Amino acid sequence: MGHHEMAESLEDNAMNNIFITGLWRSGTSLLLRLFDSHPQIFAMPIETGIVGVLEKDPEYLDKLKNCQSSYQLLSLISSNPVFRFQDIIRGAISGLSFSRTKDHYPFDFDFELFATSFFEVLRDHSSLNKIVYGYYESIQKAWISQKGADEKSTFAIQRAHRIEKYPGEDSVRFLMQNVDSMVVFELIRDPVFQIESALRNDPGLTLAQAVVSWAYSYDVVKQRSRAYPEMYKAIRYEDLVEDTSSTMRQLVDLVGIEWNEVLTKPTFSSHNWKPNSDINTNSGIRRRYKTNLSTQQLKYIQNSLHHHRSELSYPTISDIITIN
Repeated sequence: MGHHEMAESLEDNAMNNIFITGLWRSGTSLLLRLFDSHPQIFAMPIETGIVGVLEKDPEYLDKLKNCQSSYQLLSLISSNPVFRFQDIIRGAISGLSFSRTKDHYPFDFDFELFATSFFEVLRDHSSLNKIVYGYYESIQKAWISQKGADEKSTFAIQRAHRIEKYPGEDSVRFLMQNVDSMVVFELIRDPVFQIESALRNDPGLTLAQAVVSWAYSYDVVKQRSRAYPEMYKAIRYEDLVEDTSSTMRQLVDLVGIEWNEVLTKPTFSSHNWKPNSDINTNSGIRRRYKTNLSTQQLKYIQNSLHHHRSELSYPTISDIITIN
């Protein structure tokens, strides 16, 4: 489906739900802020962060219970940039055994009670929420099957581990298969700077793990765009930051919402994504980018992801300056 046809299809149905997701550290929060909590725009559940939410708003759980509609529920969830409900359900059911330690949480919290209450909220609503509830229920069953069983014994256990490792893939695929009025905007970021950001924010992550994760996620993006071309649009984060106005105009057109110049003013941006300098070459001006990664790390990423970066037209490694 072409750009014009997709725009018309979205405008024909005012009830479309636009979900924003992305490879980790790809700028989903930036795009959500640019859309400024528009009622058609939601964050795709990928990350965890319930502790931070409860620290800032102890009454959050009560607010969830008191939601009177699907729109209220989804808006409340997606309006908090640090809250993603998928991992919370997994964490509740698994007893915080999935790649987290209790030291990560600064106070005692009954996660199983929270999960039960959350499922009750979803069960009371219709339409999209029934589908979302079905997805979380499938995760719940997988984790229950895992308890007390041999790790290699059931498909459910394997699925639980896959959901744990790649939660975004499973949630996007599940919703695309079950929600007709759904469109996904997925952000993609140059792996050099995305991996640098991930390493900086997760001290336990190794370079090799980050590279493998990025490559896997990008392959999923390509598969998804082929499988659901009418429901899916990939967005380069560099385009969003360097040409915010033009990119947002295109997205607003696709969503079918009213254009607002405020959307062109990002609340934050990373200096890495803007050209740090230009150099004159025989072929014209070439942009230079800076990174805190070492030359050795850059070479490792280049050797591992050269094909992926070329497909996305990212700058060559020679155009990236190491500053550490």
